[in-house]
Amino acid sequence: MPWLATLVLAIDAGLAVLAWVVHTIIYPAFPAISPLRFRDWHRDYSRRIGQIVVPLMLAQVALHGVWAWQTRDAWSLTAAALVLATWLVTFLGAVPCHRSFGGHGFAAPVHARLMRWNLVRTLLWTAIAALALVEVLR
Repeated sequence: MPWLATLVLAIDAGLAVLAWVVHTIIYPAFPAISPLRFRDWHRDYSRRIGQIVVPLMLAQVALHGVWAWQTRDAWSLTAAALVLATWLVTFLGAVPCHRSFGGHGFAAPVHARLMRWNLVRTLLWTAIAALALVEVLR
């Protein structure tokens, strides 16, 4: 189904681009936000970015599930495993960092941990998008 591969690529590319924007622009700006405003700012940021990221992540997991089920080839199964890895990295790494920011405000060690976890997630989303691009071009 070429339309499925194209839709998968659109979602994957969107998440990869968003991840790079967050990793290179948004997260590095966290230390510049006033400590007095950081918790409130972070709460609003988390709510707003969640309105974009959550639907994309849900669409991605659903579409990769369908793609893997229908094709059962190495490309789709590898991509599905990488999608699951992004969920693990998100919920075991990034989410606890964001919870810490929401409860305690900015802390440099938490920020450094978030940057490390997010780099892994960003690289995973980039690899997933690359696999989808290969599939569309095949």
